[in-house]
Amino acid sequence: MIDFGELVRGRTVAVVGGGVIGDDQATDIDGHDVVYRVGRTPQGGGWGERADAVFLNWQDSRDIYQRSHQAILANIVDVPLWVYKGKPRETRRTGDWRVARWPKIKNPNAVTVMLWDLIRYHEPASVTVYATDLYAGGPCDAFSPEVPGRDGIGQATGIIKHQPREQRKVHKAVVSTGLIAGDDRYLAAVAMSDEEYDQVIRAWWDVAYPETAAA
Repeated sequence: MIDFGELVRGRTVAVVGGGVIGDDQATDIDGHDVVYRVGRTPQGGGWGERADAVFLNWQDSRDIYQRSHQAILANIVDVPLWVYKGKPRETRRTGDWRVARWPKIKNPNAVTVMLWDLIRYHEPASVTVYATDLYAGGPCDAFSPEVPGRDGIGQATGIIKHQPREQRKVHKAVVSTGLIAGDDRYLAAVAMSDEEYDQVIRAWWDVAYPETAAA
């Protein structure tokens, strides 16, 4: 059996999100001891070729169980370890799996849960974050077009409901441990002032709720 704690303890871990990725990052990602991906993140190109564990949020788990999003299953079928957020009974799969624990905020996104779980419970040697900027790229620039997702309004509405300001506090806290590194976009998002980040979130809010922007 594969145990997630033993897989990552004392090892270097690349956490790969679903945001914009640099063409030159594949070698860096694949050079880690463990590559841990969001379920919808493709392999190949700048994302690298390796996948040792994959994280599924509750929606991914539901879609696989209900067979409503076969693209996710096709993307992860060969990954040896799946990690679930949410209620594991929503999915059924033969093999080894575990459930990631949540930080104490409402609706944390995948990368937030992955980092919190790794640092709080599993003692990796280091973690490097790729392809996520905590939505700081703003509307139309926070997600890679190669990762399937909702339309612009749907994305923006989901982001606001996930309490991005509270999530960024978690990232600032885990980066402060000294165990977290990241690509330029991620570290720039963590380093933004609260005022700068609020301006970006306001732009997402205006896309999600245009009636308030006009008011």
